Amino acid sequence: MCFSWRPLPACPALCHPSKSVKKTVAFYCIDSDKQLPEKKVNAVLDVTVPVSCEATLPVFAVPDTTP
Repeated sequence: MCFSWRPLPACPALCHPSKSVKKTVAFYCIDSDKQLPEKKVNAVLDVTVPVSCEATLPVFAVPDTTP
């Protein structure tokens, strides 16, 4: 399991990013049987994080009634 030391921004439920940026983030990994790791970086990855979010509107499909 890997995690960043600080939480990454995310859009809340029923929203999606309207603007995003790429950030380089350090990740720390542990085995499932171990405690929290020392602050030793195991991976550095580029991730896309939202800067702003907007509501996702529900989309309803209209059935095709063409014979």
